[in-house]
Amino acid sequence: MIAWWSVAGEPWTVLLASAPALAIAIDRLLGEPPLRWHPVAWMGRWLAWAGERLAPRVGEARVLSDARVFWFAALSWCAAAALSVSACRVATAAARPRSASSARSRSMAQVRMQRRM
Repeated sequence: MIAWWSVAGEPWTVLLASAPALAIAIDRLLGEPPLRWHPVAWMGRWLAWAGERLAPRVGEARVLSDARVFWFAALSWCAAAALSVSACRVATAAARPRSASSARSRSMAQVRMQRRM
């Protein structure tokens, strides 16, 4: 069965395609978040920090090739993006109200874990 949010059997396609429109709508309704809580500002701080450590100083000999520096920077950016997304997910999960059924299933999982020990 294909859900309403999938296109041609690919899940999340519609949600991913509508993400920019959703971001613009949130910005229009709520305004820009403060820099402290803005994911783009987080990535900018990360890139500044990583750039200071990766880029060779003027006049110094290169330690790594340009290709290695590029790939290390790209991978570190991906890692920082994953951390930013994880932090946002944790923050939204903490802010979400808990339902009785999720609390019950969580307590049942805790009981199962205690039985295993």
